[in-house]
Amino acid sequence: MKRFVFRWFRRGILIALPIVIFYACTVYYVYDRMDGNAKLPAECGIVFGTAVWPVYNADGKVINAVAGPGIRRRVSAAAELYREGNLKKLFLTGGKGEGNRTSEGQVMGEYAQSLGIPRGDMTVEDRSRSTWENLLYTRPLTSGCKSIVAISDGYHLARIELQAHLQGISLSTYSAIEIDSKLFTFRNLLREAIGIDLLVLSSLSR
Repeated sequence: MKRFVFRWFRRGILIALPIVIFYACTVYYVYDRMDGNAKLPAECGIVFGTAVWPVYNADGKVINAVAGPGIRRRVSAAAELYREGNLKKLFLTGGKGEGNRTSEGQVMGEYAQSLGIPRGDMTVEDRSRSTWENLLYTRPLTSGCKSIVAISDGYHLARIELQAHLQGISLSTYSAIEIDSKLFTFRNLLREAIGIDLLVLSSLSR
């Protein structure tokens, strides 16, 4: 009985070890790209959307949406690059989340305007529901751009870079303002690593 248990335990270790190593390597891959590799100045910047905050009326119904912390970080970083002359045009990408009446892209556009970005220098893409679609739907919009910088939170940059490569899109990456909460960053880093592993496995199985 002991020999049987030991044999299955050893098999379990042999199966689990490569998975753990693969995941650990992906975590490092995400971490290693958190600072970005932006080539500045560039012509165009793609700002990736994230959750908006709903605004409720007295009856508890959603009547509007405002920029959440993630949107404020990302758009603020893009606006700073624009003001410094490092970007000429901004592309704000993100569709409507579950139960939202206003898209991430629209909210981002309004927030960018509040930071002084002229409406004529930004384009809103509001159909996408994922990072893959962010890239897919902004690709025709940025077809005339000589150089592109993707702007998002640091933990998101590795997945953007990988998915852009899979779609044949050439871009560099820029990390938004650093998040104070290390726990928030660490948790999202681990989540991004899982997402990338699933993406790689999906690509290999095709």
